[in-house]
Amino acid sequence: RVLPHHLVLNFPLASPDFLGALRWWPASDVADEGAEGPTRVHVYTFARGDDPDKGGEGGEEEKGYQNSSSLHPPRNAIEAAVDLVADGLLPPLSLSQRGSPRGGRATLDGLGCRVVTREVRDVAPGKLVVLVSFDATSDLLRRMQGYDSE
Repeated sequence: RVLPHHLVLNFPLASPDFLGALRWWPASDVADEGAEGPTRVHVYTFARGDDPDKGGEGGEEEKGYQNSSSLHPPRNAIEAAVDLVADGLLPPLSLSQRGSPRGGRATLDGLGCRVVTREVRDVAPGKLVVLVSFDATSDLLRRMQGYDSE
């Protein structure tokens, strides 16, 4: 089986929701090293930074918009987008943890994903389209399949 070199998810409203489908990719077929390397995944998503004035209460229900909590400093839109992608790949254990600042970039980079981000455009005050790119490594796929859970 040959996996694609690149995978582009260009539906900003729901792209992170489709990332769970990578769970069915064969981790044994991923070439993590060499000329081929793992598939590079490019996810376009909407994101907003945390609202430092709202604290941990209330706020909008829109995807990518999270309120800060007293435990974590507010995230910018780029880090919120990475957390959305990380949630799509490695869902939290409980729904109450969804979207919480949990170090998505560090988690994915710890699996060899080499996360890179780019602001694509500003679509509304404080709302951005962000491109999050990462490698779909065998370590990531095994974690998604439940073999390397923390």
